[in-house]
Amino acid sequence: MKHSVDPTVDCVFKAILGSNEHINLLLNFVNSVCQDDFASPITNLTIINPYNEKDFLSDKMSIVDVKANDGAGNIFQIEIQMFVSSSLKQRMVHNWSELYSRQLKEGDSWGQLKPVISIWLANKPVFKNFSGFHSHFGWYDVKNKLKLTEHANIHIIELNKWDKSQVDDDLDRWTCFFREGKDLNDSHLPDYMQTKEMGQAMAILKQFSEKELAYDRYRARINYLRDQKAMEEDVELAKNELKQAKADISQAKADISQVRADIKQAKSAASHAQAEKKQAEADTKQAEEDKERAESEMQKIKVEYAKILAEKDLELEKIKTQLK
Repeated sequence: MKHSVDPTVDCVFKAILGSNEHINLLLNFVNSVCQDDFASPITNLTIINPYNEKDFLSDKMSIVDVKANDGAGNIFQIEIQMFVSSSLKQRMVHNWSELYSRQLKEGDSWGQLKPVISIWLANKPVFKNFSGFHSHFGWYDVKNKLKLTEHANIHIIELNKWDKSQVDDDLDRWTCFFREGKDLNDSHLPDYMQTKEMGQAMAILKQFSEKELAYDRYRARINYLRDQKAMEEDVELAKNELKQAKADISQAKADISQVRADIKQAKSAASHAQAEKKQAEADTKQAEEDKERAESEMQKIKVEYAKILAEKDLELEKIKTQLK
């Protein structure tokens, strides 16, 4: 091919899976992902928002997901996500719920609701602790092993986690194509590309590669997505900085509270020390007074004792005189 083209760039992705001209590609892809959701393969699909080349030329904000329904009324939404943000999971649930709730018009009954199957392809990991590449979510009571409804289905395909040594089925084939398609050389295609559907997908890549207008549009779309990613990163950075600022303020408030508590404790300790000092001074004064009283009493006792001794000596003298 003249230029390398990444099939995960949304305008290319939608040209492959969202074109009425190549509706068989969408059928093959949906059946490969939803092979366990239905008793038999889906045989027909109607694209609700088909790919239109002019949309991408005139409107950079063109809707790039693929929406379709089958003969039974089941609704399918397929979207490629080149950048995985922290809120992607919430967005998945929101988009699913919007599609589900929009089915009913005024006067419709609940019984008219049909299943909605959302399929998301992600270029980056969505679940860090999950080693598989395909996850399927629904409303299920894990504890009691009960399924609430068959209407809720969200499939997530993490392209970067596909690491099989060989392609075993159509899901492997599509996953490998979207993961490695940008590096394909149409003159040396791998074995997994040797099918009718992969041949058509490769032809679409070649159109984007070799038609200058198409390639210019492809490059413009990449630049737009890069700008969007840069803005998202700036917003995410601002959110993180705001979060950090709030954490710093919270920590500063906690530090101030601790300092106030320390000051209060210090004042209490100082007050206690002052009280102990006053008590010690009072005790010292009392001890000095007790000592003075004791010394005074001792002096009185000495005087009394001396008087008694003097009287005793006088009495002895009298006795001696009488004995003579």
